Amino acid sequence: FCFTYPALGIIFGKWDRNTGLRKSLLDNEYRCASLRIRFGRIEDVASKQQHTLKNAINCSGVALHSGIKVAMCLRPAPADTGIVFHRTDIYSDITSAMGAPASTAADADLPARWDTVSDTVMSTTVQNDAGVKVATIEHLMAALAGCGIDNVRVELDGPEVPIMDGSSEPFVSLIECAGVVEQSAPRRVIRILKP
Repeated sequence: FCFTYPALGIIFGKWDRNTGLRKSLLDNEYRCASLRIRFGRIEDVASKQQHTLKNAINCSGVALHSGIKVAMCLRPAPADTGIVFHRTDIYSDITSAMGAPASTAADADLPARWDTVSDTVMSTTVQNDAGVKVATIEHLMAALAGCGIDNVRVELDGPEVPIMDGSSEPFVSLIECAGVVEQSAPRRVIRILKP
């Protein structure tokens, strides 16, 4: 079982008086309540190469705003794909009564980019040109950014990312369980030249 929830379990270690964090005796990490800082991850995030998941991994949970159960699968993606949400429930929902698809499966893809954000009231929502939406993406996006993931396909069978425990930690645990692999393509960066 991969998940670790420091707030729910016993943490063996001693307090570091300089940082105010608990130094784990089991591995090279500091813990503070539900926050976990693992050394070595900074090098991955600062790498010049793109990264994706090593393996696909699944989870399910309740959507915060709609209250429905949502299944989510994080899948590796090729270099330069970016983070793409895919609604697996949409393609079947937009099939006409005659059985012919009313739209293509690509209409269920939602790239997570600044220009696809459609709403930020109480959660972050992305929307594509076909009007398909995915909401409450911020905790998953924070975990992906913190773990240095550039390319991933996020498959959902509902309109929201599951809320899990309300933090990014369950998503970080999923990413750690799936593993991270470096890709051959360099990361694209934005260099700010003026303040």
